[in-house]
Amino acid sequence: MEINNASHIIHDYFQKLSKHITRIKKRYDEEDIHAFRINVKKLSAFLSMLQSGVTSKKDLLKLPHRIKKIYSLIGKIRDRQLCIEKIKEYNTANLKLFQNPIAELKKEIKQIEGKRKSFLKRKELSEIEHEITHVIPRKAGNRLIQTFLAEKLSTILAVIAKEQYADEELHIIRKNMKGMLYIKYLYKNANKIPLPFSFWDQNQWKKVEDISNILGMFIDRGVALNLLETTAGNKPDAWEKELKALWFKWLKEKKDLKKEALGQLGTLLPLQLSKIHGYQTIE
Repeated sequence: MEINNASHIIHDYFQKLSKHITRIKKRYDEEDIHAFRINVKKLSAFLSMLQSGVTSKKDLLKLPHRIKKIYSLIGKIRDRQLCIEKIKEYNTANLKLFQNPIAELKKEIKQIEGKRKSFLKRKELSEIEHEITHVIPRKAGNRLIQTFLAEKLSTILAVIAKEQYADEELHIIRKNMKGMLYIKYLYKNANKIPLPFSFWDQNQWKKVEDISNILGMFIDRGVALNLLETTAGNKPDAWEKELKALWFKWLKEKKDLKKEALGQLGTLLPLQLSKIHGYQTIE
């Protein structure tokens, strides 16, 4: 069993990207921003997997810089939208206490929105798609899929082996887990059956998804804390009481999410690297 018609899958991703970017150009709707970013991540994971299936022009199977640029710009807008939402959730009764950071966040959103001219047009996305589909393998066989999963798991285990869990390390763990999950679901959707080979059973895969979601919230809290610091000015010690209380609340949530994620990692891992390399490829 394999993933057939890789070009069709890529075409589907580009159709979705084109649809959402067209809508975003008109209005920065949160759902379209989220959908665009998710499909960019899925496309990136699929291209990363296909790289090991070609012998030349591997650079064409990397996510193009022009798409990365849009992804980054839209991500900055989304980060600020989420930060405003979290502030409002914290104190809906008296938003005047937070009017300065909210006003600054809205100002930054407007500034980023002014860069919409750099967004790719439908024709440009079509050209990028053509460049990619010209070099990809027609099928993603089991060997290719299994190699991709093994590489992602090896990266996760390498980070864990260092026992240093700063924000960047946890971001790497989550990014690789999400890549594995995207391919797992893509395989299931293409073949209507679960992966016939895996490092984890279904319960463990569910735990991987849970850890990924917890780490996603952890990363969001970190971004919100940074935005609050830059928009409020000075340092938390110099802030008003309510603003300082919000900062400490988010900081505690971030620490709690990190503790929860590491606790769940401890029940899922460690896995021995020999288990990865000892897998027999199914063809």
